[in-house]
Amino acid sequence: MRSSPFPKKDRELGSGVDGAVRRISSTYEVRGMRESVTSYDNATVGSGSIVNDTKFIYNSFGLLTADYQSHSGAVNTGSTPKVQYAYASGSANTIRPTTVVYPNGRVVTYGYDSSNSMAGWFMNAMCCCG
Repeated sequence: MRSSPFPKKDRELGSGVDGAVRRISSTYEVRGMRESVTSYDNATVGSGSIVNDTKFIYNSFGLLTADYQSHSGAVNTGSTPKVQYAYASGSANTIRPTTVVYPNGRVVTYGYDSSNSMAGWFMNAMCCCG
């Protein structure tokens, strides 16, 4: 049996501490960007169940295009709520945010002026700032 490098008392939670999450694990995609963050109910690697999970999707420029967030188990890309991000095509040498779409359907659109500075943002066609 292998002994832990931490004494048992260091692995025990103090009073009033929520012990639902005992371990957090991250994975990275081939370009080195975070692909997922998963929390487990057991501190031992390879043991326990997923408590909550996030998955990040990137485009070819390395910009975040979607993030899925499951608050009860593993991400299922077919049914887990996600936030979606869109960017200008880059054709005018501008790869900048254009919209963010939230799981509830709310859309935030970014506006830019002639000098390519952010002029404001709009939520579902209602001006919020600018």
